[in-house]
Amino acid sequence: MNVRESGDFLLPACNSQICIIDPDNGLFGLHLNDGEFEICRFKVILPYDVDCGNLDGNKIFVKTYGIRPFLNIKVLDIKFLYGYQQPTIVVLYKDVADALHVKSISISLDRTEAGSSPWTTPIDLDYSADLLVPVKSPYEGFLIIGDRVIEYHYSYYFPLQPIRIDSPITKASTVGIIDEGYLLGDNAGSLYLVSFEIDDEGGRTLQVQFLGDTPSIITNISCLDGKIVFLGSSYGYSQLIKLNLLQPVGIEVLDSYVNLGPIVDFRVEGIKWRDQVVTGSGAYKDGSLHIIRNEVVINEQGSLELKELPVTGMWLLRASTDDVLLVVSLIVSTLFWKLEKTVEGTFGLDIIEIGGFDCKAETLFCHNVVKDQLLQTSYLLCGLRDGRLLKFLLTQATGQLTDREDVSLGKGEITVVTFSSKNTTYVFAVSNRSAVIYSSNGKLLYNDVDMKDIRRICPFNSVAFPDRYTSLHPAFRSCEYN
Repeated sequence: MNVRESGDFLLPACNSQICIIDPDNGLFGLHLNDGEFEICRFKVILPYDVDCGNLDGNKIFVKTYGIRPFLNIKVLDIKFLYGYQQPTIVVLYKDVADALHVKSISISLDRTEAGSSPWTTPIDLDYSADLLVPVKSPYEGFLIIGDRVIEYHYSYYFPLQPIRIDSPITKASTVGIIDEGYLLGDNAGSLYLVSFEIDDEGGRTLQVQFLGDTPSIITNISCLDGKIVFLGSSYGYSQLIKLNLLQPVGIEVLDSYVNLGPIVDFRVEGIKWRDQVVTGSGAYKDGSLHIIRNEVVINEQGSLELKELPVTGMWLLRASTDDVLLVVSLIVSTLFWKLEKTVEGTFGLDIIEIGGFDCKAETLFCHNVVKDQLLQTSYLLCGLRDGRLLKFLLTQATGQLTDREDVSLGKGEITVVTFSSKNTTYVFAVSNRSAVIYSSNGKLLYNDVDMKDIRRICPFNSVAFPDRYTSLHPAFRSCEYN
């Protein structure tokens, strides 16, 4: 047997692979395998470099080398510390006896080996912990986050007494930085503020404030402008919150973002043409069931309020290829809106009067006709009031209707309107559960509409708003179809 190559065989990190960044020294560290810590350093080299020769322009060169300070230990967390000229890391680990310790290691970039540091002698922990938080200047040091304990170390000789939390931190998951201190989230969805104070003699004081509970397990904290914070969750809905540290409950939820993952199981259910997927999503306290349907997304472009009598109809009248007049019929009158360009370059709707039209009566039907004429007429169409839509096959040669089929869309009257989008003709069926109908591969397909309680609808196509439609909703809206 011939041995081609030999060396130490390294297993992947048993806990998790870790990547940390030290912006002060322009490097980052990787813990990918048990026992090894890789150092990657950035170096910007000029078009000509002694080591690299001629290059086309400036390049970023990454130099990588490894040290092995983690032999026979299980690493739980690693962080770079602030305020040291030599890159210094602090490590939370378990030894072969499964005892928990914390120590720091100074990395010599020239010798590529571990050197001395303030916490070279390990700190023994008598509580469970899984997260380290480096503290910035002027406080410096680091935090050890345990299940019910938060411990602050800024000097090897003067450690602070651990602060015990009445409400247990189930598992510290992530940390965000604001001006007042550090935001700490846990696996119960609770949010804490950890802050520091320095007395006249340079002593440090650690304070922990409970801000409130959030709906989901927090797995990421991103501090935005001011007191606006994004709380990301891998198991439930993410939240955008506003902090108010002067109130008893310091959290105000501004928005919530749907998260379907992780999907543990799902099944497809078919109710006639409304197929839907039921998913078992989330984990732990964020476990939930979601019903997913294929719906048409409606993007609102604008709205008008109508405080007069109920609307009985809407139509669009056009000049050339653009819709410019919106006709809204009330019980005892008719309103005409014209789309005009303002001085600022935007478009607006103004009420006008049209000669020859009866504005003091209900309009039952309105449309463009030949020779650029407008038609105002009496009732022409009727719709079913039981929520059923009838579909027929039309024979163009004879005009005969065959293959009758009825589809239940909802309850109450159905209004059917055609409109075009992206050179495709659609049918909008308006009821208490509206749907968009279109043809694909010789079949009629029905898609639910996500906007509820639509009363009336008509197409609206203009230079300012191409491929749009106008709907009568509790508020008057102009929308686009996606």
